Amino acid sequence: DDDTGVEVFLEPFVPPPVLYIFGGGHVGAQIARLARNVGFYVIVVDDRSAFANKERHPDADECLVAEDIPALFQTLPLDNQSYIVAASRGHQLDEVVVRQAIQKPARYIGMLGSERKKVIMWKRIEAEIGCGERLNQVHAPIGFNIGADNPEEIAVSVLAELIDVRRGDKKEWKTKKKRSSSS
Repeated sequence: DDDTGVEVFLEPFVPPPVLYIFGGGHVGAQIARLARNVGFYVIVVDDRSAFANKERHPDADECLVAEDIPALFQTLPLDNQSYIVAASRGHQLDEVVVRQAIQKPARYIGMLGSERKKVIMWKRIEAEIGCGERLNQVHAPIGFNIGADNPEEIAVSVLAELIDVRRGDKKEWKTKKKRSSSS
């Protein structure tokens, strides 16, 4: 204020975005490792205690064993800083996760799997509960298409997509050419 000569400095302290990884297998473990390194608070969720523990996921902030995913979703503090990844074993829980997640205010929902799996699942969910507009916002198949072929590479593609969503609009680099679709 010019009259008092007082200066005020404000520095916001925003909590990190929370990433819920449903599936504690190989891909989930690699996503957890990378996500923690780029500033996400990581929670690994699995229905098996052998796949949701600190020994298996030392980079996770929390590990939850949840046999009842719909009940768990009723207790999760989801908001616009919540990110949800469905990467369960054999994709058995992915439909349950997506079905619950699209009814919540999560900023990002992604599902591991093929385009074929997505189409079949979306038809089922749309017929049962609707939410077609929200389903169209789900990132599936998850991650950027970089030709990833193993859990580590898949994790890189997923984290690139998560960062892209977290950061929003980007500046265009004047010195970097856009990658052509044939590259």
